[in-house]
Amino acid sequence: VSQSRYVLQLDLKERLATAGIWTISSLAGTGYISDIGGAKNILFCSLVAPMSVGKSPAYEVMCQNPMKSILDESDAEHEHAVKQWEERKAKAMKSKEHFFEPKPKRIIPFLKDGTTEGYIALCMDQPCGIGIYIDEAEDIMNAGAHKKDNNSISFMTQAFNGGRYVQSRANRENERVVKNLNINLLMGTQTERIHNIFPKDKIYSGFASRFLMCESDYKLLNVESDPFSKRREIHPDWTNILGKLYDHSRRFSTGEFPEIKIGITDEAIELYRHHHKVQLTEANERISNRLDGYILGTHAKMSNYISRLTQVVAIMQNPLNPVITKDIVNMSNRLYKYYSETTIRVIGRLFETAETGLTNELNNLYIALPDEFTRKEAMETCKRINLSPRKFDSAIRNKEFAQLFFKKEHGKYVKK
Repeated sequence: VSQSRYVLQLDLKERLATAGIWTISSLAGTGYISDIGGAKNILFCSLVAPMSVGKSPAYEVMCQNPMKSILDESDAEHEHAVKQWEERKAKAMKSKEHFFEPKPKRIIPFLKDGTTEGYIALCMDQPCGIGIYIDEAEDIMNAGAHKKDNNSISFMTQAFNGGRYVQSRANRENERVVKNLNINLLMGTQTERIHNIFPKDKIYSGFASRFLMCESDYKLLNVESDPFSKRREIHPDWTNILGKLYDHSRRFSTGEFPEIKIGITDEAIELYRHHHKVQLTEANERISNRLDGYILGTHAKMSNYISRLTQVVAIMQNPLNPVITKDIVNMSNRLYKYYSETTIRVIGRLFETAETGLTNELNNLYIALPDEFTRKEAMETCKRINLSPRKFDSAIRNKEFAQLFFKKEHGKYVKK
């Protein structure tokens, strides 16, 4: 990645690009505003791929590794500030003076673990917001500490909209208020396990539709690769951009700097209006054609990302003086189209699985089978999709699976 704009070349490195724009949005947080109505720097992203394809490395390359030196320097400054604070406190106590100065707190821009209680407490202390990375998406089910079912999905559903967040308590003294909640979420999950995070009720509730989904599969390895070749490093420009964003978020959280206003050119305004009108026209066509509810709902939720991606791309190009130009509107629209297509495709498969009530494996078998087939053809289909040849025989004993077929005669079946 030699320039930040290359992050937008999604056909080359989808996972890196997704982790990259999430990193930018997380650091920007509430520190940037624009005139685009409803625009927030909040992205929910999901990297969907088989085991060992490279979900975690995408986070490490675009966020963890380049942020290490930035955070190491920040930690050293924090330790120095705490030491000075302790000296001032000791001096005040020695002279029996009142000491009201709060202890310095460090800015924590990214988390890899935590609970909803921890997220709220952190957002109360640092108005800029946070980015949360969950390596295995199923762990999101175990991050809730304010619900009896220990499920954080209801909290994340609220967090997607940002804004004021209030958590009431029996003791009014313990109320928790975040003036402008800003949480960016990045999750990784294996293709065959995604239905565990997004079952039928999560599709209908719209939780799945809130994610920019990036889907990848296994690719052939380069047999000519040299194990002794020098490892490619991220370009310094990317680390420099993250450093500027982190410095602004830190100063913004301490009240030293105000939020940055993102400018927009007249040409960009007209082009944005055009894309907005096209998007509404396409939505009306989907409604007129009476497409499935989950498709309409997904597109409706995805429309939130038109403004969000536009802001993020502008910030990525110039963190200290971002301006939305015609080129940025076009790039953002390409991003939106890409994620709309991949998200609809993934949720479409999830919906089919949820409707049949089958596991992902059995659902794939059901889809692969023709409308009418023999037992022998079923065995051949099983082998073609890498299942045991006897998988159909054992599956047909499954009540939910058997209900999807009509036995025409001995050894012959028809899909209902």
